[in-house]
Amino acid sequence: MNLKWFSLFLFFFSASITSDAHALSIYVSGGGQEGQVGRSLSRPLTLTVKDEAGQPVSGLKVRFRIEGAAKGARLTSPDAITNEEGIASTLLSLGREMGDYTVTAEVLSEDGSTERVSFTATALDWKKILFYIVGGLGLFLFGMRQMSDGLQKVAGSRMKQILGKLTANRIMGVGMGALVTGIIQSSSAMTVMTVGFVNAGLLTLAQAISVVMGANIGTTLTGQLIAFPIHKYALPIIGIGVAMHLFGKQKSTKFWGQVLLGFGILFLGLSTMTGVVKPLHHSQSFKDIFVAFSHKPWLGVLAGTILTMTVQSSSATVALTMALTAGGLIDIQGAIPLILGDNIGTTITAEIASIGTSLAAKRTARAHSLFNIIGVTYMLLGIYFLKVDGVPVYYYLVDFFTRGHLNIQPDGLTFADGNVQRFIANAHSIFNVVNNLAFIPLFPFLVKAAKFLAPGEEKVDVSRPRFLEEHLLSQPAIALDQTKKEIVRMAGIVKSAVGDAMEAFQSGRISLIEKVENQENATDHLQTEITGYLVRLSQHVISEEGAQELPVLLHTVNDLERIGDHAINVAELTERKVEQKIPFSDEAIHELESMHSTVQEMMDWTIKALEDVDKEAAEKALMCENRLNKMEQKFRQTHVRRLSGGECGVLSSVLYVDMVYNFEKIGDHLSNIAEGVLAGLNWEGGGRIAELHAELHTLPKLPVIPSKPDSD
Repeated sequence: MNLKWFSLFLFFFSASITSDAHALSIYVSGGGQEGQVGRSLSRPLTLTVKDEAGQPVSGLKVRFRIEGAAKGARLTSPDAITNEEGIASTLLSLGREMGDYTVTAEVLSEDGSTERVSFTATALDWKKILFYIVGGLGLFLFGMRQMSDGLQKVAGSRMKQILGKLTANRIMGVGMGALVTGIIQSSSAMTVMTVGFVNAGLLTLAQAISVVMGANIGTTLTGQLIAFPIHKYALPIIGIGVAMHLFGKQKSTKFWGQVLLGFGILFLGLSTMTGVVKPLHHSQSFKDIFVAFSHKPWLGVLAGTILTMTVQSSSATVALTMALTAGGLIDIQGAIPLILGDNIGTTITAEIASIGTSLAAKRTARAHSLFNIIGVTYMLLGIYFLKVDGVPVYYYLVDFFTRGHLNIQPDGLTFADGNVQRFIANAHSIFNVVNNLAFIPLFPFLVKAAKFLAPGEEKVDVSRPRFLEEHLLSQPAIALDQTKKEIVRMAGIVKSAVGDAMEAFQSGRISLIEKVENQENATDHLQTEITGYLVRLSQHVISEEGAQELPVLLHTVNDLERIGDHAINVAELTERKVEQKIPFSDEAIHELESMHSTVQEMMDWTIKALEDVDKEAAEKALMCENRLNKMEQKFRQTHVRRLSGGECGVLSSVLYVDMVYNFEKIGDHLSNIAEGVLAGLNWEGGGRIAELHAELHTLPKLPVIPSKPDSD
């Protein structure tokens, strides 16, 4: 038995020696290639077989096989034989799907043993990558817009209350800017609205600068939200949001449904971008693009700036950066500069919004840009020079709040035991918080710098709307209040026009007529601007009360424009009186002055009624109109007496009657406005108007001297 086992041992030992004597060395090339889906790789997959003496081994069978179910992938030579140089090769034609392809090669030696090697290749579909990134980014931006719009609608008139709490206190302004931006989930929308607030006179320059500083903090909430792994539930969230929006009976339910819908679409877009870039993590050419950001952070800042300027959304840049990091294409050192760059890029939105606005609005945009550029500059210098063990202190600060673990390796900085997306979100938040803390004591410098960058004095153009601001249309309650202010301002211009026309009549100063014409042109322009603004406002979701006010305000604007026309009529009559030297009796002049005085008093009460929606002032305006009607009838009688007694000529008579007619028509238009105010700017609530109207219009009608037809 012992001899038998010993013989077997010698047999296997000799076989092992034989196998070792014929040991093969296999060298491979062609692996790690990248190619377009559906096309062949540029180089074949090649293996070279050599014996232990380093000589090529020919005639060996080689079987190439594609691992897994790679749809459409094929090999030109699945079975090959090594040639005289010991080489066997095959060309891989990639399939229709993106991803990594593995090809194994089995080399069958002469003694029947098998050696196995493998090759890897990456199939990329650049058109699909481009489409998915663009589409995913589009979904993200659309979701952001829907969520922001929904949140603004939920906030509704409360935006007015929040705005009312803003004071010159810079800390309060920063807090309010962060709060409101956190509510509406868009720093771009907040900065645009702030520029609008300044342009409309709702905020001072100092208040606006503090708000946009705070908006930079508020916008980081978006990054914090998308750092949560909610993308798995994007579709259910969209379904719930759609159901609430379509079937909700209350407006608040519909608005919250819109918020959820946008939230779900946002994560769907983020998931789309993340999924399509994952196959790129083996693409060395693609990685090389981002490696430069790690070694030269200023390039990453520049790229982040350009990207954010292009899409006009810092949140979109943050989301794309997270997707690239999650896909393994970019490390932390390359991601942070992109995040810093988006803070500069987002300033383009405010700069665009400030075009054609007031000087204060331009200064607000300049301060926003300066605030971010200076902040990114000193943070970038800190990344270069302020380091501990070769790692920027800024990264350690972010890591402390993320509770992760930074790994310093020769080939770069990695982040383990934590959420790398949370690290990026925290980096974004910490930068903006630190930047605000740094600038709060430097606030006076920022205001002065903004004035230096946008020098000059504000030019006042009376015909240009002062309170209407396109960027406030997203806040209908505020936009409606601004429209009322503009209408009150228009009423003040009309009052001045009537007063100047009468002053020209009394003094004979023809030079005042040009001033009246300019004022009337201004009212014509304001009528067009206010009407268009109200029409655009009606296309937004506004409250039921606001919707009822719109037609009353439209008619108010038309009535004011008609009063401006009558002011021109009075000016033209004055011109005829002076040029033709038409005489007027003292009694006639006194009567016209009495009517004008009553018209001006009625104008004062009407403006007060409009400004404060003061029903008591509206009633007093209507009482003035009652007195005006009595004057008109009485003065026509006295005029008939003067005409019959030869106290005035025919030209004087015609001129006098036209003057009375215009003052009476001005009173009619003012009474229309007062009646609208008396109804609370709601014609449906005008029961009291009908009663008062009946009381004030029961005077008997006397025969009148024919005059020119009413163009109204």
